[in-house]
Amino acid sequence: MRRHSKAVLAAVLVALLAGCVQYTLVEPKRQIAMERFSVEPTSAWNRRTENNIESWTKDGLGLQTLHFFAEIPDGGTIFKPIGDENLPTFASSMRESDVVDLLIATLTARGNSAVEPDNLRPFAFAHLDGFSVDLAITVQDGGHYKGKAYGAIADGKLHLILYSGHGEYYFDKEVDEVDAIVNSLTL
Repeated sequence: MRRHSKAVLAAVLVALLAGCVQYTLVEPKRQIAMERFSVEPTSAWNRRTENNIESWTKDGLGLQTLHFFAEIPDGGTIFKPIGDENLPTFASSMRESDVVDLLIATLTARGNSAVEPDNLRPFAFAHLDGFSVDLAITVQDGGHYKGKAYGAIADGKLHLILYSGHGEYYFDKEVDEVDAIVNSLTL
């Protein structure tokens, strides 16, 4: 009986570990994100790739996250839908303000109670004419996040980098490095 219990426990542990998302270390040197973005962080981060999204964090995904979305095609979504989730789609004819509306609708569809944009402005996204926008995000449990999105449309595809951090502390803790990472971007 004891041998059977150990076998069951071992099988459960293997199944749990197989379902875990693996993190890898992002060293402070030039890195390739989403097989498209070349960026250079100035300190170490943790990376995971899941559902066609690469995410970096230092303190945990619930505290601060840097998401990379590369080459979202016409008709594609920012996040991969989960199950029968209905997410808004990108159109290559969108203007910068339309992309911000798409991002807000996507974040709201993903369960955030409110997403407020501020300070939409032109931004040099690598060699492309792009945009940047600040975000105030309220999640369903009432928690507050600050965010910043950077993006550009090239060859009918959307390139987007989204940074968010819980409250003032976690957002402000890494925002200068995130700005440096995005400013180091080459495509």
